[in-house]
Amino acid sequence: MPLESCLFSIQCLIEKIKYSYSWKLSIAQRPFEWEKLRITNLVDSILRGFPIGSILLAGSKDPYYIFELKKGLRRRVKNIEKAEYTHLIDGQQRCAAILATFNGEGFKVSENDPFEYLWINISRFNFEYKEFDEKRGQKYFFHWSSNRQINGLTHEKRRVEKLPPNSPINGWILFHELIGFIKKNRNKKEIYGYTNCNDIDEVNEETLNKLFKSIENSLYTKKIPVHALKDDELEDIFQVFIRINTGGLPLGPVDVFFAGVKKYWDDAEEHLKCIVNKDSIFNRQDAISLLARCAANSLEEKPFDPVRLKLQYLTYNASNGRYPLIAQMKAFTPLGKSNDFTKAVRWVSILIRNKFYYAANILNRFNVMSVVAWAYQFQQSQNLPEFDENELIKPIIGYLFWTNVFGSRYYGRSRFDREVFKAAWESGKNGEKFPYHTANMQKACFDYHYVRPYIPLNPIQKTLNLDELKKQSAEYKDAEKILQLTRGHKEIFLSIYQKTQHRHIDLDHLVAYNFAKNRFKEGRKFMWDYIEWTSKLGNFAIIDSRANRVLQDKGPSFKFIKQEDKSIQNYTDKNFIKTDPCLTKNEINQCLLVEDLLRNKRKDEAGAVLRDFVAKRTLLIWKRVLRIVGRPPKQFDD
Repeated sequence: MPLESCLFSIQCLIEKIKYSYSWKLSIAQRPFEWEKLRITNLVDSILRGFPIGSILLAGSKDPYYIFELKKGLRRRVKNIEKAEYTHLIDGQQRCAAILATFNGEGFKVSENDPFEYLWINISRFNFEYKEFDEKRGQKYFFHWSSNRQINGLTHEKRRVEKLPPNSPINGWILFHELIGFIKKNRNKKEIYGYTNCNDIDEVNEETLNKLFKSIENSLYTKKIPVHALKDDELEDIFQVFIRINTGGLPLGPVDVFFAGVKKYWDDAEEHLKCIVNKDSIFNRQDAISLLARCAANSLEEKPFDPVRLKLQYLTYNASNGRYPLIAQMKAFTPLGKSNDFTKAVRWVSILIRNKFYYAANILNRFNVMSVVAWAYQFQQSQNLPEFDENELIKPIIGYLFWTNVFGSRYYGRSRFDREVFKAAWESGKNGEKFPYHTANMQKACFDYHYVRPYIPLNPIQKTLNLDELKKQSAEYKDAEKILQLTRGHKEIFLSIYQKTQHRHIDLDHLVAYNFAKNRFKEGRKFMWDYIEWTSKLGNFAIIDSRANRVLQDKGPSFKFIKQEDKSIQNYTDKNFIKTDPCLTKNEINQCLLVEDLLRNKRKDEAGAVLRDFVAKRTLLIWKRVLRIVGRPPKQFDD
């Protein structure tokens, strides 16, 4: 039976995807990429009757992906029997979001996280609603959680749960349970027991009635246009997919390029698993860029710029059905096997995690691609070095660290990518160490108008306590640069200093900013000279997220001294803090002294101690990091 264009309700859409002949995903599709906020906004739009766009389908006998709610790479189904299935060409993100919420399938931020489910509050409308505000533009209170009960939580538990500020304490119900409740036509008043609202007065009757009506309309009223392509419109599904998604610009250049790749290489997603997996630091999009660059650069003929991904490169020299770039990409990522390229990706990933710890998550992946290029070429002639082989490893670490700290790629753009990638490739090919210290490489990385002024001339200082009398001295200016660099890149400096590997972390002021600000006051005026020191690196530490949410605004005594109430935990409790803030007893005592002096109204003395604490800790962090990554690059003359 041929597909027909028509209108669907939410319930009809769910049945078609899940039960009735089960829709398949066209292999032109990218993985599921929406975040929780976009999913929540879609639910809010549906409940308010807003249009959510059309769904595009096609009948096809081609290979396909199974429709499943996952963010990672998918496995292609070959369709050997050549049966015709309904392929979803456009609308995957919306359909998956509907399954996650209306059908109760939940959502995982990443593979290692638990499933989270959407909750909605039935007791009140969102009184913090603001028009055109993405985060507060929702009519109802929504919340994502992996917990089974979020009603009646204490203040501290609500903070840990990250419930919306000032949202109701009770009245929460899992959205899909509310859907099931409505489908069974149960009495509205029965719902109170689900939401901890034992008193009927706790629920606004108007809110509940409108919510029930909105859900019933969305479930059963046909409003979603579903357009079916006819046989004469199916000549090029991939071009249809690209044209639709580039029309509204939600599809990035990498996805456009890879959709073209998959027209001629239909199991490309499966091959990507060689370099997109738990051992790799690259996500799907960055892995595609890396693969295309290395494959293009390894072709005997180099007729195009490997730094730019363009669809027309795919068909270059495509005589007799050969597509050299695609063939090379496929050869670089063999299914179920390892080769020099996949070994290089894995080696670089392990190296970066070993040397940068948590900061491995935030290094610019385009900077890292040049290291992979070097490693891939280097191992053609010799084994890749051990991670403690300082002569070969330190130039790589120095390059990655300082190019990220100084934002080299941001200022250099394609020139940076092209020149650094080429230099790294050639050095690896010649069996030389990573070319970080060569003059051409240093200029490509740091010889920019916006970078040079921030490089300290003499980066090792005896003290970072700034003396007003020496403002024009080189020593004073270097100290300012060091403070500015470390403050602007806290995650990288602190990750290396604390060797932080724990994933759920925050940056915490050891002397809390809000705590200090409220006490450094003279009448109505703030003493900003002192308050600013609480925002410099020395007053920060990487702390487990759970602990930070509970303690971030507390004073030092609350954080460092054991309380009589054993249920109150602090930074000295190793079971509570998985990360090590690397604080000496003297540093803790200085934090406590700041609080004591502020309590006794000795604000100038407290400010002096705080400044001394921050300066010494910043210097300690700076020196330790420099021992690992090497000194900053030298400045270049104009």
